[in-house]
Amino acid sequence: MQIQILKSKKRQAQKKHQQRTSRTGIHLISAVLVIALLSVAGCEFGLTEAIYRPYGVNERAKELKDITLPASVLDSSIYQSKKYNFMIITDMHYGSGRQVPERQILNWLDQFNASAETQAKKPLFCIILGDMAHTGNKEDFAAFNTFQEKLEVKGIPVYSIVGNHDLLNSGWQYWKTSCNPGTSFFRFKTDNVSWYFTDTGSGTMGETQLSALEQAFAADSNRKLLFSHYPIYGGGNGVPLFSMGNEKERARIIDLYANNNVKYSFEGHWHPGGEHDFGSFKEYIATSLQMGKWYLVSVDETKPAGENPIAKVEEINLYSN
Repeated sequence: MQIQILKSKKRQAQKKHQQRTSRTGIHLISAVLVIALLSVAGCEFGLTEAIYRPYGVNERAKELKDITLPASVLDSSIYQSKKYNFMIITDMHYGSGRQVPERQILNWLDQFNASAETQAKKPLFCIILGDMAHTGNKEDFAAFNTFQEKLEVKGIPVYSIVGNHDLLNSGWQYWKTSCNPGTSFFRFKTDNVSWYFTDTGSGTMGETQLSALEQAFAADSNRKLLFSHYPIYGGGNGVPLFSMGNEKERARIIDLYANNNVKYSFEGHWHPGGEHDFGSFKEYIATSLQMGKWYLVSVDETKPAGENPIAKVEEINLYSN
């Protein structure tokens, strides 16, 4: 009997030892993985940024700024007809090592100068849905700024929102000075449509911005178009890290949009793109320019006030020919 008790105690001791050894092994593996991830992040994005990122959304998007389209757009006969086009580009990732198809975009725009008919189809402005930079470094934004200036030379003003990659390596300081209009939370109004641009570069709107948006919507009966970096729901996929992660915040946003005459929400971040119909409004996730795609969007403000002013979203595919 005593021998059996001793054997039982020995087995228990061995089991405890194995459990401690297993836990120690797991901790060591976890530590190695964390160090490896931090090392990779540190090489490309800055070690400090891998642990803590300054300039949170509540600081970046303190208040909603009203801007106006330039006179060159407002005075044009195309704009005044209330039927016009604009273009969308997202996830350009300057500094990733992959070539950004600038020349192809500029050549594509040249087709609209051939005749009065094609000129009427030329986009009046360009909206970029974030991640202009890949690592958030000054050089990334300098390259983007050069392209932005080329678009403006062609008479196409650019309006940008901030993406998560733009914030790496304290990139916010460069984003503000390189990307028009230099603020991450803003809006402008056309004839009977309000265009809202929100900051979700940190994967959240944050309480300050969301509350300001609710107040603005309460005083604005116009049809609304929303532009953001992170998808609300990833085209129905709800893929973690590629859509709004806070479920309560996401529900609050969907409810806000559904009850305040929002007709379309355009987003980037999820590179393959996608669509989702929420009933009262639609979500369109634009495919990354890194995949050779950008968009020509047709607006028709002559439609009745309750209807969607977006007449068409045309995907331009660099590799289709």
